[in-house]
Amino acid sequence: MITVKNTERSCVQRAFDGLIHKCYRGHHARQRLENEVRVLEHLRIHNCPFVPRLITIDRATLSIVQSNCGVAVQTLPDWRLQQLFAALREFHVEHGDCALRNVTYRANDGVFCIVDFELAKILEPNWSCQLQHLHKEIEHILSTH
Repeated sequence: MITVKNTERSCVQRAFDGLIHKCYRGHHARQRLENEVRVLEHLRIHNCPFVPRLITIDRATLSIVQSNCGVAVQTLPDWRLQQLFAALREFHVEHGDCALRNVTYRANDGVFCIVDFELAKILEPNWSCQLQHLHKEIEHILSTH
């Protein structure tokens, strides 16, 4: 395996089959693992196309295996970085660490991806905005018939 990241908080390695292995360490390791699992599962259910997919979870070793989202991005304009993390909010997720180190590029489909969700939060949907949007759609449909 090739080590991608090795800090006090985690070790991330890419296996030769391309899968990403992440082991949590240090302060609140179990809580960070559970949070990342919860957020990634939420994003999977909502069909978010630009995040990794969980393959396995090993709570005994505080580790996960996830799909590969490409290579680390070295440079990106600030406006594009903000745009990428803002796109997560459409899936009701606030990343919590909006930094370039958490952006990858998946060359096989030309997509920038976001990784590392251990500090992320699932946001409550803004039902009033959604209801207003639905009301406008209904008005439009009724006015055209």
